[in-house]
Amino acid sequence: KQQELAERKLEAAFLGSGKATKAQINSLKEYASQLQLTTGFGDEQIINAQSMLATFALTSEQVKATTIRMLDMAAATGAITGKQVDLQTVAIALGKGLTGQVGILSRYGVVISDAVKASGDFNDILGELDKNFRGFAELIGSGTFEGSTKGLSDAFGDFKEKLGDIIIKSDAVKGFLKTMQNGFESLQVIIVNNNDKLRDLVEKGLLRFIKFGTVVAKTAVIMGGAFKIFNLIIR
Repeated sequence: KQQELAERKLEAAFLGSGKATKAQINSLKEYASQLQLTTGFGDEQIINAQSMLATFALTSEQVKATTIRMLDMAAATGAITGKQVDLQTVAIALGKGLTGQVGILSRYGVVISDAVKASGDFNDILGELDKNFRGFAELIGSGTFEGSTKGLSDAFGDFKEKLGDIIIKSDAVKGFLKTMQNGFESLQVIIVNNNDKLRDLVEKGLLRFIKFGTVVAKTAVIMGGAFKIFNLIIR
């Protein structure tokens, strides 16, 4: 559900800006899945952050180029502060920095030359980000035990989601569930139409069970008495 919601948000963001085709949007989703395996960030997180980047009227190519830098920046900031960094917050900072507010990136420790600040060129800013953080996401994600296990957990989670989606959308499963529904509905009708008969059967069954229990109890009492007499005799 959350994965599907994240993908819809990405589609909606680009639908509003008109900066990407459906094929390009699918390419971003696939890229997010690839990065999940090596960075420790879940593809759902990445896609949500890509959606945020898209709201700054970036093209799909620009969003794709920014994605890995965003993960590097978040991983480096988290490693320095010792706290988990919200990917959405980093996406907002990058979106602003790449569209005119370059100075905001200094709050995250990004050192940017005066020349790049003056030009505000997209590719030059990405180059400055690489100088500061390049490779951090992969280093943290696949270079540590915690990062590796998280990547495995995220990948397994995606596998379950995709398998569940296949099962849910299967015509065979839908047919089976419909058959079960019809069966229970028919059973309910039978119970309603034969309510008195079923009540009689239940009552008769209970009476027989009670009578049987009474017989068993009496037999137990008799056997117990007989056992006591036997003990007295053999003494």
